[in-house]
Amino acid sequence: MNNSKPYQDFKPYQDPHELLSLLAWVDAHDRLDILILEIRHIQTNLVHALRVPVLYRPLRFEERCIWFSDKDMGGVHADWENTSNSR
Repeated sequence: MNNSKPYQDFKPYQDPHELLSLLAWVDAHDRLDILILEIRHIQTNLVHALRVPVLYRPLRFEERCIWFSDKDMGGVHADWENTSNSR
């Protein structure tokens, strides 16, 4: 009968600083993602409050770039300088 523990030699991170740095990067990425989402909510709320539907155009263009689809973009890559010409 084998009395050894199955994971006694398993050490995914030898240095605890590696794990802490990984957690810091994941946290920074999550915070940046939340900030971008909040900015987008502010954009949407401003457009709604001002009741100017033409201001939705850049938001719709951004959505097509974020959820990139050749069908939505018509095979054209993002052109941020000509957002007024977007569909």
